[in-house]
Amino acid sequence: MLGHKKSLLFPRLVHLQKEEVKDYKGQLVNLYRLDWSGMEKILQENYEASDRNRADQLLKKWEEPLGATLCPPKDPPFFPALPAKQVKNLDSCIFNIKPNYRNEILRNAKRAVAEHDIERKFDTNIREMCQQTVEAHVEVAFSLLADCFYDINEMKFSRDYVLKFMMPKWMLFRFWFHQTGWGLVWDLAKFNELEDNLNDNEWCERVGRDSVERYNKYLLDMQANMEDYEKHIGWDDCNGEKEIDEKSKGTIKMPVDAILDNLLEEFTELYRRNSNIVSLDVAHVNSKMPFELDKSVTDIAYVFSRRNNMVPDMVIEGEKITVPNVYSIKSKQEQENSKNLCKNVEGFVNKENRPYILKVLVDEKDLKIGAALIQF
Repeated sequence: MLGHKKSLLFPRLVHLQKEEVKDYKGQLVNLYRLDWSGMEKILQENYEASDRNRADQLLKKWEEPLGATLCPPKDPPFFPALPAKQVKNLDSCIFNIKPNYRNEILRNAKRAVAEHDIERKFDTNIREMCQQTVEAHVEVAFSLLADCFYDINEMKFSRDYVLKFMMPKWMLFRFWFHQTGWGLVWDLAKFNELEDNLNDNEWCERVGRDSVERYNKYLLDMQANMEDYEKHIGWDDCNGEKEIDEKSKGTIKMPVDAILDNLLEEFTELYRRNSNIVSLDVAHVNSKMPFELDKSVTDIAYVFSRRNNMVPDMVIEGEKITVPNVYSIKSKQEQENSKNLCKNVEGFVNKENRPYILKVLVDEKDLKIGAALIQF
C-alpha cells in the first residue's frame, strides 16, 4: 500500500490489468493483488543487520574482560509470520478496488505511519494508549481491503464469507508480526475474538457447522504456528503444558496469563538493544514445588518466591546479584506496576554501564515475575 522503508512498512498494492476489464454485468473493474515481498525483504534485512550489529558490539566491548563464552549466540533465523498455506492464500488473493475504497485504504495506511512516527514522551501506559490510533488505522485499511476480495473465476465479489472473515486477521498478523512485540500480535490480529466466537453457541449456529469447522482449523493452524515460533526462539516452555478444553471446540487454551508473555518479550527486546546485557536467561520457578538450578538462580528464586518488596542487592560467591523488583500480577493494579519492571532494569543497567547477565524469573502458577542482574 505504501513504499516507506522506515517506520511502519506496508505491503504494496499492485494493479494487475493494463487494459479495461469488465465483470459479469459488463461493468469496469480495477483488479489488484497485495505484494508482501518487498516489505518482508526489508524486515528480514533489518532483523539480520541488527543481529550482526549486536554481535559486533558484544564482542568489541565484553569479549576481552569476560571471555567469549559469555557472548550469546546469534538470534535464530528470520521466521515467517504465517503458515505456508495462509501465505499462499493471501498471495493469491485478487481484489476489485473501487476508487473510493482505494482512497480510504491509502489514507488510513498513511495515517498509521504518521501516527506511528510521532515521538511521544509519556510514560508507558500513555504511550500504549496513543498507540491505539495507529492500530485502528491499520485495522481499517486491511478490513476495507478484505471487503474487496474478488472471485476472478466468477468475475464478481467473493461469497466465501469464511475467507473474507479470516483475511483481515491473516493480513494484520502478517503485518504486525515483525513490527511489534510478538506477544501482542495475536490480539492485534483479533484472533482472540475468533476464539470467543467459537465458544459462542449462538454464533456457531448462525454461521453453520461447515464454517465452524473451517474457522477452527484455521485457528488451530495459527496456534500451531505460534508454538513453532516459540520453539524457534527457544521459548517452547514459556507457556507450560497445553490444556485441551473440549467445550471450546478443539481450540488450545494456555494456562499462563498473557501479560507474562508480553513482559518476556519486553525483556528480549531490552537484551537485543542493550550491549551492557551480555546474556539473557529465563528461569521458570514454582514456589510450591522443588526445583534444581545453579546456586545463583536458586538463591535468587528463594527471594523471588517469598518477597515482593525491593531487594537492593545480595552477594553470592563473589558475584553481585541485584534484584530490582518482583511482581505478582494477579490484580490489574499489579499488572500496571509490572509494566515498569523492564524500564527499571534498563535504567539501572544504563546508569551503571557494566556488563550483566540478566535472569528473568517466572512463577507461572502464582503469576509472579522478577528480574535479577548478575554483575561481573
